[in-house]
Formats: sequence, structure tokens, C-alpha cells
Amino acid sequence: MPCQPNQSPASNRGTRTTIDRPHWSYSQVSQFLRCPLSYYFDRVARVPKPFISGGLALGATVHHALAEYHRGIQEGRIMEPDQIHAV
Repeated sequence: MPCQPNQSPASNRGTRTTIDRPHWSYSQVSQFLRCPLSYYFDRVARVPKPFISGGLALGATVHHALAEYHRGIQEGRIMEPDQIHAV
């Protein structure tokens, strides 16, 4: 089967297609509609924020701990709760 324009050869094997067009997530559109200037600073100019919110810090920490836990399961080792807490 020949490739369609804007698709990679690998995309013909699966259900996912590669299309060269911009992607807008719900959070991007929502942020733009709330405050276009905030969208510009965050997404276009990529101005660093002066602080990290508590929710972001907690979410990143939980994500990291769960990733280590599941990596341990994949490697055949079960982590104890105190080991997960230490991560």
C-alpha cells in the first residue's frame, strides 16, 4: 500500500497516522480563552515561572514514586512501603 501524503511508512501498519498539522490540547485552548497573554508567556515565549505550585510538586513526586514502583515490578522486585516512601 503506498503512503498517503503527510504519513510515514510506519503509519500504514497501525491505526495511528502522522499528520503534519498543529495540535491543540484542551488545556492549551482553555488557557488561551482564559488569558491570551498567559498563553503567550507560557507556551510561545516559554518564560520560566518564578515559583512551583504545591500541586505540581506533589504530582511530580507521586508520579516519580509510582514510576519507580512499577519499574521494580517489571524487574521482578517488589518494593516495600518504606522504600517507596524513600523515593
